[in-house]
Amino acid sequence: MAIAFFIGPRTLETKTLPNFLISKGEHREIKVSSLAKISVGNPQILSYKYQKKSKVLLIKGKKMGFTDLIIWTHGGIKLTYQIYVLSKTKQLSILHLAKTLKAIGLKTSMAGTLIVARGEIKDLNDYLLLLKWEKDYKTSLHLKVEISKSLKKKIRRIISSFISPFLYSKLPCHNNGLKIVCMISKGNGPDPSILRYLKKTYSINFLNYEKVKSKNYLLKFKIFQIEKRNGETIGFNFDQSSFFLGEIFKIGLKKFLKKNDVFFTNNKVIIKTVAEPEILVIEGKKSVIEIGAEIPYKINGEVPHTQWKFAGLRIKTNLKKVGLNYLLEYET
Repeated sequence: MAIAFFIGPRTLETKTLPNFLISKGEHREIKVSSLAKISVGNPQILSYKYQKKSKVLLIKGKKMGFTDLIIWTHGGIKLTYQIYVLSKTKQLSILHLAKTLKAIGLKTSMAGTLIVARGEIKDLNDYLLLLKWEKDYKTSLHLKVEISKSLKKKIRRIISSFISPFLYSKLPCHNNGLKIVCMISKGNGPDPSILRYLKKTYSINFLNYEKVKSKNYLLKFKIFQIEKRNGETIGFNFDQSSFFLGEIFKIGLKKFLKKNDVFFTNNKVIIKTVAEPEILVIEGKKSVIEIGAEIPYKINGEVPHTQWKFAGLRIKTNLKKVGLNYLLEYET
């Protein structure tokens, strides 16, 4: 599957700058070399004073809420600031949380008063902290975090130490973000108190394999980008080939390309892996897998808030039984 993104020309005269978080009563300075005009979307939220001599715009939070601050310079540049005035307690809480997230190796950005944290978590204690913060800061934190391979193995060893005899060996556990799902087998499974402990401590959910084995399947995708050797992205018809693409799941892409090197060299194409998502699907039930991220956008009103819109590749699937075989319907 080939995906191309096109980026249009950038308008240099307009600059949308990072959010400002200030507390009620707090002053903040903004350097403005040549102020031509200024506009405050909600004057009840923010007051300002321009000090021409020092070329500094002094702003002050008057009332809790949100407002745009737009500055035009004599050089023809338009600067747009999005300013959130919070209580001092709320502001300190958000700033402290953002600092702590960075300290454990995550990248953070602000979407209004919401912290968006991205990255990979490698340490068990950091993982447990994130689970706690996800509950404690529901309205202030949005996590787009994955668990590292080494940490997955560590958590699975912990799980196995409690309930190893009951895990379904072919598909013991998988995760989506910080959420972990494990299949249990053999009779009634382990003591419910153990499952409750693991769920509460490590955010693990358990499914009884005997109850779902006739309906649940692990669906694996391999999504590739195909391009010419000169860098041009193209579509490609694999019907021309004599090889079996399913081999990629058995031997991996690197060995597959080496095995069929003549074919790909003659056709002057390069194949790169874009993503390898997995999802548990239920026979006869529609499922969705997403590769991408949720993008925040601001909703103005009496109580400003942030909504999210998905940007990326969304694959809708439906696995059906047809005689002795299975048919996978999908659309993107």
